Amino acid sequence: MAFNAVFLTFDKKENSTKKPIIEPVTTNLTVLSVVLKEESSIINPILKVYNTANFNPYQLNYCYISKFGRYYFVNDWIYNIGEWECY
Repeated sequence: MAFNAVFLTFDKKENSTKKPIIEPVTTNLTVLSVVLKEESSIINPILKVYNTANFNPYQLNYCYISKFGRYYFVNDWIYNIGEWECY
């Protein structure tokens, strides 16, 4: 089942509890349709991102998944057979 995830570039100091403001008017947001990879967890999800022609994820380091009500750091992006995987 696909759902939307909000990706953005966000800087904060180590051990900070600062969270980004996710608002529709924020211009640095990228909303993508994602699917959880099999055997993924809510704490450390692995997301499959489809339909990403000309998509460059390298600057995107933070993610908000409203379905889980959680914010995540993006640790890695891997391109695998026509789709991006977000760790």
